[in-house]
Amino acid sequence: MVATIKDAMVFLNKDSDPIIGVVSYEKPLRSNTLLTIRANGRTLTMLSKQAKMLICKLTSNAFGFIVNGHTYLVTDNNDFNYLNKSTKRMLGRELKTCFADARSAKNELIQENA
Repeated sequence: MVATIKDAMVFLNKDSDPIIGVVSYEKPLRSNTLLTIRANGRTLTMLSKQAKMLICKLTSNAFGFIVNGHTYLVTDNNDFNYLNKSTKRMLGRELKTCFADARSAKNELIQENA
């Protein structure tokens, strides 16, 4: 099953700007799972462990991260507000919400190992 993150910031290293685009991958996510990033009319494919960090706004009150092939959710209100302001400052806009509800977001971002 393919997971798709509609508006993500993908950091490849600490010395370059993030790539902003659509990211898709085959679930479950592991360190050797291929990420396909579509941005600015180009497509980039890499192992999830090659992306230093991916940030996405899952719902109107949750952020998701992929770091070294592992997924993390941030739902604390103070942390969410900080991340929302920080990503807005970096992008000049807020990240778009990917999912309408928390259950859909968790199902897309995190899947139990089969």
